[in-house]
Formats: sequence, C-alpha cells, structure tokens
Amino acid sequence: FVLQLFIFASACDPPLTFDAATVGETVDFDPTVCVALDDKIKPGTKCIVFLPALKLGNELKVKAQVLAADYI
Repeated sequence: FVLQLFIFASACDPPLTFDAATVGETVDFDPTVCVALDDKIKPGTKCIVFLPALKLGNELKVKAQVLAADYI
C-alpha cells in the first residue's frame, strides 16, 4: 500500500512527498500533524505511524494516520 501511495503522490501536479521511513515509527500524538484511526488517542500519548503525512514542500496537506502504541 505504501508503494501505491508513493505512486499516487508522485503523479500529482505538483507532486506530493512523504517519508516512508516514518511508517512504524513511534511518536507522541499531536492532533495538528496526526489523525487517530481509532479517534480515542489523547495528545502526548505514544502512537505508531500507520500511514505517513503527505506534504507539498514544507506545507502539510494530509496528516499522518496513527494507532495508539498499546493498540498493537
């Protein structure tokens, strides 16, 4: 799925970018840059990146999708 996301992001005009290395990374939940897949994560809670954020240059276009770290 990450490869498919990369292809779609690259095909956009202008192309969107994302860091595939962030998939599986543990981060603190920040609702300004993340979306909780289960909608029950509180700010500061440890979570795991499920899908990376999409950016246009330095501008965030789509937030990273995350799951609570204790969910997995």
